[in-house]
Amino acid sequence: MATGLEPVPITSQKHDPAWKHCQMFKNGDRVQLKCIYCGKLFKGGGIHRIKEHLAGQKGNASTCLRVTSDVRAMMQQSLDGVMVKKRKKQKISEEITGINPVSGEIDAYVDQGGDVSTGLPMVEVSNAVEGNLGLFVNREGMSNVSGDRRKKWRGKNSSANANAVVVSCVSSGAKRVNDSIFMAVGRFLYDIGAPLDAVNSVYFQPMVHAIASGGSEVVMPCYHDLRSWILKNSVEEVKNDIGKYTATWGRSGCSVLVDQWSTEMGRTLLIFSAYCPEGTVFLKSVDASEPGITRSATNFTALRRLVDIKHYLQTMVTTQEWLDCPHSKKSGGLEMLDIVSNQSFWSSCGLIVRLTIPLLRLLRITGSEKRPAMGYVYAGMYRTKETIKKELIKRDEYMVYWNIIDHWWEQQWHLPLHAAGFFLNPKFFYSIKDEHNEFLSGMLDCIERLVPDTEEQDNIVREINSYKNAAGDFGRKMAIRAKDTLLPAEWWSTYGGSCPKLSRLAIRILSQTCSSMGYKRNQIQFEQIYETRNCLERQRLSDLVFVQYNLRLRQMVEKSKEQDSMDPMSFDCLSNVEDWITGKDVLLEDYGSSDWMALDPPSANTTLLGPSNDDVEELAAGFDDDEIFNRVKEEENIDDNE
Repeated sequence: MATGLEPVPITSQKHDPAWKHCQMFKNGDRVQLKCIYCGKLFKGGGIHRIKEHLAGQKGNASTCLRVTSDVRAMMQQSLDGVMVKKRKKQKISEEITGINPVSGEIDAYVDQGGDVSTGLPMVEVSNAVEGNLGLFVNREGMSNVSGDRRKKWRGKNSSANANAVVVSCVSSGAKRVNDSIFMAVGRFLYDIGAPLDAVNSVYFQPMVHAIASGGSEVVMPCYHDLRSWILKNSVEEVKNDIGKYTATWGRSGCSVLVDQWSTEMGRTLLIFSAYCPEGTVFLKSVDASEPGITRSATNFTALRRLVDIKHYLQTMVTTQEWLDCPHSKKSGGLEMLDIVSNQSFWSSCGLIVRLTIPLLRLLRITGSEKRPAMGYVYAGMYRTKETIKKELIKRDEYMVYWNIIDHWWEQQWHLPLHAAGFFLNPKFFYSIKDEHNEFLSGMLDCIERLVPDTEEQDNIVREINSYKNAAGDFGRKMAIRAKDTLLPAEWWSTYGGSCPKLSRLAIRILSQTCSSMGYKRNQIQFEQIYETRNCLERQRLSDLVFVQYNLRLRQMVEKSKEQDSMDPMSFDCLSNVEDWITGKDVLLEDYGSSDWMALDPPSANTTLLGPSNDDVEELAAGFDDDEIFNRVKEEENIDDNE
């Protein structure tokens, strides 16, 4: 080691990868670096010189002949990244100065004896921000500036040390750069007719970053690229991605979901997907233009919104602004006034809302991404019937609605899985007053269907008694508390160790969902698959739909991990008034302005949105109405009386 060199430790604050491949020494006031491979000592140039030495870049440093190939490649990659960043900064600077050539304007103005400070306010800044030529303009002494300030601005070397002066119009130049980018994005979306919320895609910003990192040399993919190798690679990428979902099916099982969609051309499609707690996977679509009708619950959510804002509507039609409006004198306006002021109308609306709230709550539960729904459907049906019974009181009145519910329950929903889900959900099972054979019968049906091995069936039945009697770990105080805080499948995974066979089956059942209503379907071109007779084109379109649908499902999973996923039946995410407000009798010119941007934004008053409690918490506990469990129908009672 050379005389006078004192080793200096390299601190963790030094993040450049080249620091791991050199030693640092202090020679008096100077710092020198030494290559750990060949021992060459560098008296200047810093870590960048070491990096060039290791990468084998000729010019500023000699090439290290002993460095390993992997380290050499890593150093070269790091140097390339630095160059890309420099090019990006230089390009941004050139774009800003090109759009707003401040320097030339100032030079011309000063040559004419003008006072720069009158038109372009200048602010002195510290040396820390010198050198950013795109944002600052260096200026040596000016004739109209006082001597003291001129001295501050001058340095020993005016070209290198002159203080930077901020020019206010440069910020407007940066804004113009952004405006031109925004306009380019807007023109593209408008031209292809894309939905404007395309910019909300999680893949939009990464696409922009990828394009920017390519600099001025980047070339966009062509039509053939998008429909060939890019699509093929995307299919493989998605298949690899969903592999982590399918890998969990052996433990948690999966729900095969069938969703019926009606296209604009009148075609009926069946969309098959598979759900597990990790996420949902789109499988395929089938043209079934002949099975049934679909129904929507948005009318009831819209009605509830009207009831919520009843006071505001009544206040609106009594204001002087409304009375002065020409529409208040027309037949439509007078009819609206009569309806809004009619207490009988509001009473009927209120009753309908109270009767449908539990049904809407159940729909939200079945379509929610927050938790698998299988353990909650039966309890939701119970609460629905209980609410209707309490509202109407008289049996002959509430039985009308019960019979309608029973009809659909028997036809579509009454499956052993729902009874088993209620039976295996400790939050509900341990709160029922009496034991009901219907739950145990549904549980036994599931055992027979889901567990083919007869010996394992018998073991599960024996373990059921431990669960029913809250024996062993099931009776722990921790388990009793956790039944209200953990998801049912998690509860079984934690406290079901003494009943491994039953626990495994419980996790499979409680990990299933019941609906795919929360999944987006717009802008997915299913119909095009069945309109072409070209088998190759059909396969290509099928691949495109496969990628598009699964990417959207992946976004839903990622969003649900970051925050509560969008409630498919919430009042603030549905366009409830879409089918209510039309332009049949009202022309835009009646309002005297076509400036839609002048419309007031929606109020942020959260009282209009209704309660935001967790729907599952609304199910609560306590199930002791035998009439609801037995689902006694009005027709049966009539037969008995006869």
